[in-house]
Amino acid sequence: MTFAGGEIYFIRERDLISNELTEYFKVGIVREGGKNGRNSEDRLKDHQTGNPRELVLDEVFKTPLAEKLETIVQAINAEAGIRGEWMRIQDGNIDLIKSQLVQLVDEAKSAGPIMTNAEELKNKSSNGTKLQADDDALKWHAVYSRANLSIAYYEPIVKRINSLILDAIEKGEDVAKVAKIQEKKIRFDLDEHALKAAHPDIYALFFEIVVSEPTGKFVPKKVPTDQDLIDNVLMPLTSEIVQVVERVEAGELGKVSLHKPWLSLWGLLAKESWDKEVALANLKVICGLNSGIEDVCTWNRLEKKTEKFNKSAFKEAHPELYEKFQKEIQVKAALIVDKNVGYAD
Repeated sequence: MTFAGGEIYFIRERDLISNELTEYFKVGIVREGGKNGRNSEDRLKDHQTGNPRELVLDEVFKTPLAEKLETIVQAINAEAGIRGEWMRIQDGNIDLIKSQLVQLVDEAKSAGPIMTNAEELKNKSSNGTKLQADDDALKWHAVYSRANLSIAYYEPIVKRINSLILDAIEKGEDVAKVAKIQEKKIRFDLDEHALKAAHPDIYALFFEIVVSEPTGKFVPKKVPTDQDLIDNVLMPLTSEIVQVVERVEAGELGKVSLHKPWLSLWGLLAKESWDKEVALANLKVICGLNSGIEDVCTWNRLEKKTEKFNKSAFKEAHPELYEKFQKEIQVKAALIVDKNVGYAD
């Protein structure tokens, strides 16, 4: 995750003839410490080039975790998009988006230092003791559990949609304007097994015992499924989405109809993933150097000895053998759904 701050800006268009602001606006980002110390005013000048209307810097929000927040705002409001980061003002949505961002900025100002602290704790040895859960730990565990359950509910629907879109692509159906298959990439890596079989003595020279930094998975305690959350919140939120999926599966709608539901789920997942991330960071900081919190989580971080073949040292010492024992590794093709096609028109 990128912890850098920056500016999230809103740009509006002004018609040169009527002198009125148009219905289109753009949400963008300038990262802190970026190239040549650029800011939102500089980005405005960049966007103005080639635009037949005057662009106006409407509002700028300085925030930590700028890249993360911009992604969340774009995801939540993807359906309001026209193309790329440009959106269309409908029913006061620009004010709604700004209010969403204000809330996220407030959360990021509190969460940013905590996330940094949590990242630092990741590679520090735990002490073998468990804390008793206090109200703060229980509160954040509840936030985590709600977000985690929501994500677990949404993800199978996304997979269902992805499967239908993949099926459409494989059958040659026209969904190119909303999705595509990323070409399979081929990469190469050292075939250690073949090298060891052919040159065991050389292989042994570069085989090392490595003591790693303390590591260990943070494991929150599982809680029973909240059926009330599913029945009264998650099912109503996704009922229209599921109806579209069912109609596509029944052949009543074309598979391109799945794009808008996919965008809706992307937005729902973005916000829940943020809540989960914030909750986990808070729990990790409360846990500190302890090995867990009673009835909340465990976090054993221990040094580990691992056996490892030093590929970089081998490559430097034996470049010809390194090239000779390369093996081909195929990377799976990926479905890419276009996030920049909205439905504001």
